[in-house]
Amino acid sequence: MCLLSKGLSFSPVRTCDTFQLDIDLERFFRNLRLKSFFSQPNTMVIDALTDTKGISQLNLKKVGLRKKSNFVPPATDPIIETYIKLVKSDISDLKSQLKSKPLLHTRHNLTLQDKRHLSDILSYKQVIFKPADKGGALVILDKNYYVNEIKTQLADESVYCALPKDPLTTVQNKIMRVVEPAFNDGVIDVDLKNFLYKVNPITPVFYTIPKIHKDLHHPPGRPIVANTDSVFSPLSIYLDKVLQPIMRNTKSFLKDTSQLLNILNDCKVTDQTLLASLDVNSLYTSIAHIAGLDAVEKWLHVASVYTEKEKAFFMNLLEIVLYDSYFMFGDIYYKQLQGTAMGSNVAPTYANLYMANFEDLFVYTNTLFQQYCSLYYRYIDDIIIFWEGSADTLVEFYENLNSVVPKLKFSLVHDTQSINFLDVTIRKMGTQIETDLYQKHTDRNNLLHNTSFHPRPLLKSLPITQFKRVKRIVSNKEQCDMRLNQMSERFVERGYPKRELQVSLDTAKGVCDAQLRIPLDNGTREKGERLAFVSQFSVASEHVRNIIRKHWQVLKMGISNVKEFSIPPLMAYKRNKNLKDLLVRADIGPQKKYTQRFLGTPKMGTFPCLSCAHCNNITKGEFFTHPHTGRTMPIRKYFTCDSMYVVYLIKCPCGLAYIGETTQKVKDRIKQHKSNIRCKQLQLPIPAHFHQMKHSISQLRYQVIDNVDPLRRGGDRQRLLKKLEMRWINTLGTLSPGGLNREYTPMMFI
Repeated sequence: MCLLSKGLSFSPVRTCDTFQLDIDLERFFRNLRLKSFFSQPNTMVIDALTDTKGISQLNLKKVGLRKKSNFVPPATDPIIETYIKLVKSDISDLKSQLKSKPLLHTRHNLTLQDKRHLSDILSYKQVIFKPADKGGALVILDKNYYVNEIKTQLADESVYCALPKDPLTTVQNKIMRVVEPAFNDGVIDVDLKNFLYKVNPITPVFYTIPKIHKDLHHPPGRPIVANTDSVFSPLSIYLDKVLQPIMRNTKSFLKDTSQLLNILNDCKVTDQTLLASLDVNSLYTSIAHIAGLDAVEKWLHVASVYTEKEKAFFMNLLEIVLYDSYFMFGDIYYKQLQGTAMGSNVAPTYANLYMANFEDLFVYTNTLFQQYCSLYYRYIDDIIIFWEGSADTLVEFYENLNSVVPKLKFSLVHDTQSINFLDVTIRKMGTQIETDLYQKHTDRNNLLHNTSFHPRPLLKSLPITQFKRVKRIVSNKEQCDMRLNQMSERFVERGYPKRELQVSLDTAKGVCDAQLRIPLDNGTREKGERLAFVSQFSVASEHVRNIIRKHWQVLKMGISNVKEFSIPPLMAYKRNKNLKDLLVRADIGPQKKYTQRFLGTPKMGTFPCLSCAHCNNITKGEFFTHPHTGRTMPIRKYFTCDSMYVVYLIKCPCGLAYIGETTQKVKDRIKQHKSNIRCKQLQLPIPAHFHQMKHSISQLRYQVIDNVDPLRRGGDRQRLLKKLEMRWINTLGTLSPGGLNREYTPMMFI
């Protein structure tokens, strides 16, 4: 368990994925070309795809979204192309170093024993790994318990019902019946129309995370639907952008802890003031669709921002998100009949607007509330109250709230001296409010481990961030010093050096309290002042950074009219796979048992089907050899001439290799290659080479080396196959002149 104690955020050391690096570099080079192209004084930008019906059309830009551009600027600026050539040359040298030293002198942060433990853990089939609902703990659940807990929730026929088949096509048709008329009427533009219709969507799946703070031994599960890239995802993202500004203007809206602290800082209390918190039980699944839609329609009307047609369009989209919400668990599709799925982008905003309407109807009009409530704020389903009446009047108010909507129930906690709310303990101190850090008894030390494979600047800044958080929340000076020392000890437990922690602590102590409580406004940050190179963090990241900056003077001196070229780019790193990515899965997989193809040990490799004319061209076996190094590489699956969605390797007698992909049966693709050779299709690489070297068709040899399995949850299988082909071209170095491939286009995946 030593490995698991490092926390779910712990990332093992990662070597450089040179194919992904090529994609990241192509994206960066495209940005450079764009900056140069649009800095030209005579550049005319014409968007041929944008419909111009009406200047007041709904579009992506109005809500802060943007269309993904496919525009590829011409490679005509000699200075830009010189810089790109210099960088590519140095990157090529770096790749050569990586072949002989994959870790580039970086030490592994996992011991051999840790690696064995991780391998063993990944092989466990009867346990489920989940992060705790609150507190950062890793929970290991018996799979049967986890499945039964979910089945119990799904058995609630008032909330869920099973479906006979995948409803995707029906939902897609409904979306088009809303989007097409809106476009034809000029309500939305073409970019928004295309954005809202998801091509190759992923099927949503249902999962739960355990609430160990409720019951440590038999934790109930918080239901969540993994909706990312689903058919509902663009609708939900767009609606959330539309409704968020309206939600932020509702009376009780509480943004975060910082806003809470600023509110409490101005509060006065008396000896009679009761501190209370209300929690809405299972809010997301308790909202009746009609009531939720009525609430959103009301707030759209109150906002007075949109036309009637636009509001009707929003409501039609929201109806699809609510009434047609479906997901998969195991092998069964389910429909959600009530509430909204936690995991949907619009869910928190929708729940907030519903509660704001509930408050208008039943809270602010309540006579007890009007008489006794001195403070009332809500963070989604958590409500804080300062009550100037007796405990009996507070309980009466609470019972009134519980009686007005049958499905909506509250839990009440109150005290005369202190209350816990969000991550804050709130105490009365005379007429003032004192605040302290609040931690549940189930909370664990989940700070990022110092040996985790993260950029050093991030690891160095983390203690300062946490020390500032403590200083912001803990208002009492003596208590604050104690909490800072406790936080420092927690960092020591995670491997941080005491000397560095002391420097961070001194830095945090030097920041005045007033400055710590100033809310951050992301909207005021200047944009476009500095380019960013975004890449996957790896052992080569520092070397890549040095290469990119090494030649930056070429751009700075050569293109002085582009402001972004005056300073080197910012290095921005994408997160690596951590233990959570390796251990935690939303989808438990199919419940139907796998039918084994072989009676004994499963066979791996490429083998003839023994029933076609192309079996003689197969290089039979469990391995293939690298065309340049001769290294033996295993084939990790079983393939025959009938295999589909595969990547194949063709070798000619002179040793050159070609990587290809096909969605059809590989024997049909090989048949096409043979026909092209026979017909002397010399514009193609394989026929041209075979003709030039005077090889015969019978000398063609091939192996299937990889494939893309059918996607259980859907998605773009063909794109994944194309990406796999490109990865193998990069790995085996088959691009001409080192091989027979003429195209290597990582640009298509940016």
